[in-house]
Amino acid sequence: MSVLPVTVLVVAKAPEPGFAKTRLAVAVGDRIAADIAAAALLDTLDAVAAAPVATRVVALTGNLDGAANADDIRQRLEAFTVIEQRGDDFADRLVNAHADAANGYPVLQIGMDTPRFPPDCWAVAHDGYSRRRRCSDWQ
Repeated sequence: MSVLPVTVLVVAKAPEPGFAKTRLAVAVGDRIAADIAAAALLDTLDAVAAAPVATRVVALTGNLDGAANADDIRQRLEAFTVIEQRGDDFADRLVNAHADAANGYPVLQIGMDTPRFPPDCWAVAHDGYSRRRRCSDWQ
């Protein structure tokens, strides 16, 4: 498969105990919830790193110093452009992350816990965007 002219943006929060998967933490505890969040993030980063896309960006919030599996996450992030999330609320952070990540390409955003994004879906997502864009040009 050839490289798709798209930027994949992973919006992520450092899997810090007490801050990650807080609803799950009520049942399993802060550390286990953070471990689960870290595992999902690592799997997502692996999936995106293997994707045939032009650019890979992670918009990160939080502190990796206290995060579960911090060393593994840092190593995986070497394959990405990492930007800090900025803005007063989640909506602002998403808008800014898209603007910061665009790099001249359309942006396909996935969450930090989307490790099962099938490889053939990258092309489908890009093709769907391309068709919509061409259709809007006719109007």
